[in-house]
Amino acid sequence: MILQTSEQKERWGSEGASPTNVLRVTGVSVDEGSQALPATAAAKWALIVGDSITEGSGASALSSYSHLLGQSLRTQGYEYALSACGWSGWINKGDNPPGDVPGYYVISGSANGEGGQYNDELSRWNKIDGNGHSLMDAHGRLSAYGQNGQEPSLIVINYGTNDSLHKSNPSDTQASMVQALAALRKSAPEAQIIMIVPFGQYYAKELKEAVAIHQKAHPADAKVAVIDLGPDASLSLRPKNGVFGGLHPNDRGHANFAAQIIPQVITILGSSGK
Repeated sequence: MILQTSEQKERWGSEGASPTNVLRVTGVSVDEGSQALPATAAAKWALIVGDSITEGSGASALSSYSHLLGQSLRTQGYEYALSACGWSGWINKGDNPPGDVPGYYVISGSANGEGGQYNDELSRWNKIDGNGHSLMDAHGRLSAYGQNGQEPSLIVINYGTNDSLHKSNPSDTQASMVQALAALRKSAPEAQIIMIVPFGQYYAKELKEAVAIHQKAHPADAKVAVIDLGPDASLSLRPKNGVFGGLHPNDRGHANFAAQIIPQVITILGSSGK
């Protein structure tokens, strides 16, 4: 089953109210003489997080860099989950404004990219929806299916584009990156975390500084890496239908970016023993 498109609205819901723009599977039919068997969770899985670019806006079905990355990870023994929403960012709300999907890790009142107050109610990093479904297990760890011992082995995040375009406070955005890294490490102690600099180079400086701040505060954490395709990737995305697309890469852009990202991810995983 493949869902090709989804409207960017009403995806989150609220307490006691399910989101309306979701795909609900109400039943499955099997061939006569066959029987359904319980699915076995893969030993390793990757969580890929991002905005509309990671969601695949601008690309045809199954052509996004995130899908290509996920499929490459399957050859390495991983399953993967995609948690992406248009308009969303580290602190910017997702879905068509005013947006009902919370920012990823919402911080306010920071100074110089550090400190600030975390708002769990307005954040989604540890939730599945607004109806009280948690992404955590009973021990406060990220979980594939809600059971203990199902933490991701890899977390890939591509955020910052919408924070920059919608003028999120730069200090709060950087503080969000720093505190989100600490929270993710606590909730997935053995996971390799890879931060992708947005292809348009949005908040690239703040992201690299945030990783440096995290590494200084956690010198034993050797499983945080940055992938930056550099200014050339940004220049290839022309505002008016460039050969690789505009703000949203087209199929050619996604394919070219995936071709650069995938070997770097595989190399990072190999160096970390994952």
